[in-house]
Amino acid sequence: MAVEFVIWLKPVPASRPRVARNGGVFYPKTHASYYQELKKFFEGDVPSLQLHAEAKYSVEIDFVLPAMKTSKHPIPRQDIDNLCKLPIDAMTASGKYWSDDHQIVHWVATKRFTKTNEEPHTRIIVRGVY
Repeated sequence: MAVEFVIWLKPVPASRPRVARNGGVFYPKTHASYYQELKKFFEGDVPSLQLHAEAKYSVEIDFVLPAMKTSKHPIPRQDIDNLCKLPIDAMTASGKYWSDDHQIVHWVATKRFTKTNEEPHTRIIVRGVY
C-alpha cells in the first residue's frame, strides 16, 4: 500500500517560534502561510491511506527549491530536517495518513534546486510497513 503526490508550492523550512513583547509566541509569516497552504492541500482531494493504529510507515520526501540567481552553492542551504517538519505536521493534522508521526519508522529526504523550466515543489511517497 502506497500513495504518492506532488505539492506545487515553494518549500519553506520550519522556523523557530518568536516571542512577542506581550509574551505570546508566533511564527514568521512565510512559515505560517506555508503551513496553512499545506493544511488546505491535505484537506482537499488527495490520496490517503487506510489508517491502522499500530501501523508503521515509510516516507520519502523530495524537495525542489528555486535556484538561487547569485549563489554559487551547489545545494540548497535550508536544513533538510526543517524542510520536512511542516509537511509531516500538516499530514498528521489531516488524519489521512497516521494517527501520530511517531508511526514513521523510515524516512528518506532529498533536496535540490529546480532545473530549467521546472517549478518548485515537494514530492511525497508514503508506504505502509507492516
